[in-house]
Formats: sequence, C-alpha cells, structure tokens
Amino acid sequence: MTKTLLDISIDKLEMPNEVKRAFIANGINSISHIVTNTVMDLWQVLLKHSIEIMKKDVASIRESAFQIGEDEGFGWDTVQIKVGTFIGYSEANKLIGLRNTTFIKLLHNGTFNEFLLHVGRDVLPSPLRNTPGGSFPKFAFIRSGVEAFMKRYKSLPEIAEEMGYNYTRLAIYSKAGLMDEAKIAKGKWDSIWIKENFKKIKMESVAGRSAKRRNYFGMLSPVQQKIINEFIDYRTDNKVVFSASAQFPKFKQSDAPDDWRAQIARAYYSIICFRSGINNWWELEGRNGYRLLTEDERKKFNPELFDFMDINSNDIQALVRGKGGMTRFSVKKYIRGFFYYLLMQEKEEIRAQERATGLTMQEARARLVAIGEDLDENLEKFMSRENAQPDKESTSLFLTRKQLVQMIHNVFNSTGKNLHTPIKNTAMLALGFFSCIRPIEMSKLEIDKHFELDQTTKLIKLKEFKGSSGETYKFGVMHVTRDISKMRQSPSGKYGILLVPKVVHFLNLYLENLYNKYTLPRGKGYLFRPQDTEEFSDSHYSSSASMVNWMSYHKDMFEGILSEDEISHFSSYDTRHTGNNLIAKRTFFRNLVLEEQKSDVAEYHSRHKGKKSTNKEHYQEKIDLESYVEVINAALNFPFNLDELEIWENKMLGITPPPPVAVVSDEPPKLDVATKKQISKINAELDDLKQRFNALGKLSKLSITERTKLGDALEEKIQKLTTEKDRLILAATEGDTT
Repeated sequence: MTKTLLDISIDKLEMPNEVKRAFIANGINSISHIVTNTVMDLWQVLLKHSIEIMKKDVASIRESAFQIGEDEGFGWDTVQIKVGTFIGYSEANKLIGLRNTTFIKLLHNGTFNEFLLHVGRDVLPSPLRNTPGGSFPKFAFIRSGVEAFMKRYKSLPEIAEEMGYNYTRLAIYSKAGLMDEAKIAKGKWDSIWIKENFKKIKMESVAGRSAKRRNYFGMLSPVQQKIINEFIDYRTDNKVVFSASAQFPKFKQSDAPDDWRAQIARAYYSIICFRSGINNWWELEGRNGYRLLTEDERKKFNPELFDFMDINSNDIQALVRGKGGMTRFSVKKYIRGFFYYLLMQEKEEIRAQERATGLTMQEARARLVAIGEDLDENLEKFMSRENAQPDKESTSLFLTRKQLVQMIHNVFNSTGKNLHTPIKNTAMLALGFFSCIRPIEMSKLEIDKHFELDQTTKLIKLKEFKGSSGETYKFGVMHVTRDISKMRQSPSGKYGILLVPKVVHFLNLYLENLYNKYTLPRGKGYLFRPQDTEEFSDSHYSSSASMVNWMSYHKDMFEGILSEDEISHFSSYDTRHTGNNLIAKRTFFRNLVLEEQKSDVAEYHSRHKGKKSTNKEHYQEKIDLESYVEVINAALNFPFNLDELEIWENKMLGITPPPPVAVVSDEPPKLDVATKKQISKINAELDDLKQRFNALGKLSKLSITERTKLGDALEEKIQKLTTEKDRLILAATEGDTT
C-alpha cells in the first residue's frame, strides 16, 4: 500500500499535458492535492494559465483522482474497516476535555498522531461530505484511540483516586517539577508514567526536602560546632550548675540533644547573619525555616565574627527578629542553658588556676557573675513571658446581623471598590461568618472532600434535618477533617458543620462560576484557588493571608456599615468571632433547654472546646443533632432583607411591633412642648430597656430561670411604654393632647 495520497503522482490521471503542466506549476502534483481542492479552485488554476477547459471536465479529473485513491486503499470506509470508526474534531475535543487552544496545540505538536488522520493525506474525504464545490473536515480521529487516550491521560485528582493516594501530595510533587515528563497540558497527566515512576518520584521528593532543610549547624565554624557538641554531650549525662540560681538538669527526653543542638545552631546563625550585615535573614520560607541566603550573602556570612561569650543586647534583639511573642519566650531557655554552661566552664578554669597558684581570683569570678546578670537582663527585656502576651486589649469585633448582611451585600455588588472576583469574595466572607471556619482551614478546603455534594451537579446539596421542635429545616453540610484543622486537633464533629441555605446559595453560585473556568472535573480540586487560570486548577493559596488580603485592601466597602475604629481593626478572623458570638450571645430562647445548650452549640459549631470543668467534660451528655439543628436555625438562618431582618430579630426578642397609627395627613403630627417632653422621656426609657433586654445573654451569673423571668418583666415594660407613646401620638394627630 502506498504510504499516503501525497505519494501518488498525478501522472496516474488521464488529462492533457498542458493541464498537467499547469497543475504542477501551481504545486498540484499528487492525488492528495487534487482531492483536497474544490472543482472551482482547480478550474481557476487552469484559467490563469489560459487553458480552455470545461468545468465538468475538471470535475471528471477530480472524480478520477478519488477513484485512484479508493483503488489504493485510501477510501473513507475502507480505512475505517482497517483502523476503526472515525469521529470529528468537535467530538474528539469534547471527549478529551481540553480548551480549544490547548487541543489545537497538542494536535499540531503530534500528541494525537497515533489516532489522528489528515483528510486528503491519510484518507479520502468522506463521500457524505465531499461535494464538488464544498468543504470537508481536515482531520479524522479514530474513536478507539481517543478513548484509550482518555483512559491514560487524566487530571491529578482522577489519578490520585485511581491510585488511592492523597491528591494534595501529588500536587506538591507536581509543583516541585518531579512529574514534568507526565504533564502534556494544563490539567492532563500521563497516568501510566506516574504509576510506573511513583516510587522514584517519592524518593526524589524526600531527597529534595532533605536538601532544602536549613543546615544551620553545618554553616558554623569547626570551633563553634565543637563547643555545641561538647555542651550536648555534657548535658546528656550531667547537670549544669553555675550558681544556686542558674542550674539546668541533664536531658531527660531522647530527642532533647537534637532539639538543643538545632536551636543553639539557629541562634548562632541569626547572630552571625546580623553581625555579617545580612538584612532580613529571618524571613520565613514555608516550613523549612529562614529563607536561603543568596550567593552574595553567603560570601558575607562570617562565623568568626561571633563568640557566644561576647553576646550583647544587640545580638539578643537580632535573635527575636521574625519571632512571635511566645516563640521568643520559648527560645529563651536554650540561650540561657547554653550560656550558663559556657560560664560554668570558665568558672572551672578559674578554679583550676586558683588551685595551681594558691590565689583567689575574686575579680574574675565577679566578672562571670556580671556577664550572667547582663545576659539575664537582656533576655528578660526582649524575651520575657510578659513580652509574649499582647499588652493591648483584644480588638476582636463582634458584628451584628445587620452589619453582616450589609457587608456581604456590598461585596457581592462590589460597592465602594471594583473587586475582580466578587462572587468568590462573597463566598469566602459568607462561609467565614456562618461556618466559623478559620482562614487557614478555609484555604485548604477541597470541594468533594469537605462538602456533601449533589452527585449529578456536584454542587453543595441541601439536606433535610429535623429540629428539636419537630420542624424540618434544610442545610448544607461541611466537614473539616483533622488534616486541615488547627494543629490537627479540631476537626468537625460527627454531624459536620451545618450551612444555612443562604451560604449554600453563595457557594453554589461561586462553584458554577469555578467549574466553567477549568477543565478539572466538577467537584474536584480546592475550593479557593489563587488565580482563575488553568495553571492553578490544582493549587491552593500558599497562605491564608494571601487568600483574604482583599479584606484589608478594600475596607472602604464597609464604610457606613462599620465605624472608623471597627474598620481599622476588622480582619478575616472577625468573621469567625462574629458567627460564634451570634450563636452564643445574640440568640435567645424561651425554651430553657435550648437557652442552656446554645453555648455548647457555639463551641461545637466553631470547633473551639475552650476550658470546661471535669463535670461538664466527662459527666454531661453532648449536644444532640436535633438541638444543634434548632439552635443554628434560630441563630444563623435569618433573612437578608433588612426590613424583614428587623422584624425577625424583634420576634426573637419578644418585641411586638406597635399597631399602625392612623395618618390623617402627610404632615407629621404637631406636638405641644409637654407632649414632646413626654415622648422624649419614653424614648429614653425604651432605649434603656431594650439595651438591658439585649444584654441578658451576657448575665452569665444569673440562672436561665432568672434571666427568663427578668426578660419577661422587661418585655412587659417595653410593651406598656410603647402603647403609651402610640396613644400620645394618636391623640396629637386627632387634635387632642389631654
């Protein structure tokens, strides 16, 4: 069989020599060129060469070319019998699931060659599509080849699921460049290559992580390393005693020697960087510690510039760079323990000299004590426990439901600032407020791993739950797994985290938008991704700060909703604080059981256990699902229309709105001075009573029964004053103020 239609010369066609010469002069020298040009195109070529020929004769030549192609085995149906059924470009692209630009790129770089045929070169055009003057597809794809390609080349989440391996870990290997050979396009990987090379990938990853670890000890001078090792050896078997107030026991834990060696080496490293004039060495880089030094900085790094016995206050300040308060305090013990070991060694040398000379060296002993005192003063100044705690009062904000609604409304509509991703920002804000999830946890949420989805749409589904009242409510469900929870210690409980319908609505709007941007299968991947491009389809934010920094950049959206002071202090963590506070402090029940349980529900929902008494922790029953449902519905399932919200909150507080006042004109009633004073006094009393009523939830010293009784009394007074106020206004409207 001839290799392609390009290899079949037009010499096989019967035609006048002048026609053949004209075709060849225009590059038409094979059967492929004849069949891939229309009759009109071929005829125009001949007319340019002033060859008089009928159009029907050109059509006859073209038909002969098709027949020769058929005879040579290139017929549409003939080739399908040999290789399998053909499908077109659009169907192949749809099955493989790539963007059109990516599909074209792979088509032209030869990725599809095993199942791609060029029409007119590898196969004759289909008889059904081949009309003398019409066009035809340029490519034919072998269906079986496309299906095999689909089975082999998949997204990372699909490959991870097949292998029963953690998708996040595969994504990390990808970012490290360990699977570049397997990647053929954004979102498409060679599953066979990954499976066959998986052991090698993991080994290279381990080696890479080891290479990236900061070997601070190795950067010190041999003398410094020797001193540290001698200290470690001594503390392993002996107690360090410099004086009655400076004693340090020998190591008790098996990992203590490695821990102390690493911490002391890190301290040496920091001070040497400082004395070498290296700026910002303390900037953190992932989990690996301080950033790596540049080549120029490594040349400047000089261990000989520092002797630990020469440590001063500037060195101590260098040690605390980049460290939070509690970290500073925890480092203090390593510095002090090592330094007093060095002083103890110096003291032993003084004793040896005293024994050898028979003279006492009081000045030398006093110098050691003074050096120790100087160190302690500097450590106390810059690393004390007091410095580990914030001096100012907590600036946590506890927003009202009205403020929450207004903020979400402004973000959704980009009021005050043109956000690039308002739907995404709204989803973040709403999820933070209503689920009380921490920002760091939110940044790691995966769609199908942490949310209960509708299996058809892959959107978050609303499930029916029965509350303790017997009423049925609908909620979405989110699960915060241990691996993404704070310090891996606060996963969600057995009921998951209930999401009210409004939050599910915002999340599903965002998900639909997300699914339309990526070729990743619906329901797969991280919920929030750093950029809306295919390149980041398998990525999550490197830090929670980068995910929520828009809240800081666009605080002007909250003007008129929050006070200036609130705007200056607002942070992403206040969404969590607010949600928890709405449940525990701004929701009230006549049902004494629910009133008692709302604090437990707040702790469960926020996954913040707090400190409980032994009795409450071990001897009292946990909340049941029905009570959880009832409290969350009452606390968080409120209307987003502000007028409806006011009525909703008044109903919860037991405040009945006043009856409508008959209006006899468009003008407000004219009140005399005495009536104005009466109404002003009533308004002041009403404000005071309402504040006292709203503060009932904070009177934790009172029992539930006492609070309920007090609430009833306040409510009765509010009703009486409201009625009196309405009577005065109505009387004034009717012209009677007596």
